[in-house]
Amino acid sequence: LAILDRPEAEKLIVHFTDGSPSSQTDVVQAVSYCRQHNLKVKCIAAGSWWEKSLEKQYGTGNYETIKSVKELPHAVGEMCRKL
Repeated sequence: LAILDRPEAEKLIVHFTDGSPSSQTDVVQAVSYCRQHNLKVKCIAAGSWWEKSLEKQYGTGNYETIKSVKELPHAVGEMCRKL
């Protein structure tokens, strides 16, 4: 990952998704890899019906859900507030 070469001490990846991965295992492995390399991983997902999957994939407090694009600025703000 190119982000690993960045000089910043703290690095953040925000994954925007529809919440329905083709492979939940791949997402869990990718998030685990990033965290092993000291990358913070957060998620913003469209639709709240995937919350159980998002919890499993990203962990408590590491995701926000939105019902429409209009909610995106608020979700990003909430995510930043939690950092």
